[in-house]
Amino acid sequence: MAYSLKEINDAVRSDPKGFVEECDAAYARKIESAARRIADNRSRSRIVLLSGPSGSGKTTTAKKIEARLEEMGIRSHAISMDNYFQTVDPETAPRNREGQIDYESPFCLDMDLLNRHFAMLDRGEKIHVPKFEFARQMRSAIKSSPLRLGPDEIAIFEGIHALNDIITGKNPNAMKLYISARSNVVDEAGETVFKGTWMRLARRTVRDAKFRSWEPEVTIKMWANVRRGGEAVHLPLQGQRRHPVRQLPALRGQRHQGIRPTPVPEAPPVPGDGALRGDPPSGGGLPKVRDPG
Repeated sequence: MAYSLKEINDAVRSDPKGFVEECDAAYARKIESAARRIADNRSRSRIVLLSGPSGSGKTTTAKKIEARLEEMGIRSHAISMDNYFQTVDPETAPRNREGQIDYESPFCLDMDLLNRHFAMLDRGEKIHVPKFEFARQMRSAIKSSPLRLGPDEIAIFEGIHALNDIITGKNPNAMKLYISARSNVVDEAGETVFKGTWMRLARRTVRDAKFRSWEPEVTIKMWANVRRGGEAVHLPLQGQRRHPVRQLPALRGQRHQGIRPTPVPEAPPVPGDGALRGDPPSGGGLPKVRDPG
């Protein structure tokens, strides 16, 4: 689904407050739907697995669902699976095709610890959620947080690999959600002037600078590998039914077979510049957005 740049500009100029409220209301309806599905499923499992590509809004959505469940009287805990990264060891870390450490690989995560924690939480046992320090590229034992779920509590684990076979295969009853932001913005001629992938890159750049102490140049340099890893992980999920949200990520519960833990395939280059589909042109930063309105 594509959005019209002219319609967006017209709405912002005529009633900016109303436009934002309309977008927020549509997003809130998706949050409400997800929260009710989770509430209905908690007798089967108190674990929620929320996945989506980088920059799609997983953390924001997890916190929104957490807040809505709290309003429904269900105490919830949103947990980033990024904290389950293993301390980076250059000798053993997975590598991408350029020979650089592949931070998008599921094998960077401590899958054994994740699955053990899922099982313990479902049994009502206490776990210690680890804390990964991105600035130092290592997991901190002293900064872990204890967590034990009460009789009617929920744990929402969000991360790009939350729906990987290694996880879903051992947690078949967990509630599974998928979020994305794939819609492009087009001009009056139907030409794409801003891609959903560029929005995800902008979000990730801000996130990395604010929470990981990474310069924008580092994030942009990594983006090709992020896209390649994301396509391998998430393209098999995009054939499922869609629930688009105007100007905001689409959120949808899904049933699927997960993603096989296979090596990341090489993505086909775009003729002319060799970049991955949807990546900004090399050397020139983000492309300028034309405003026909």
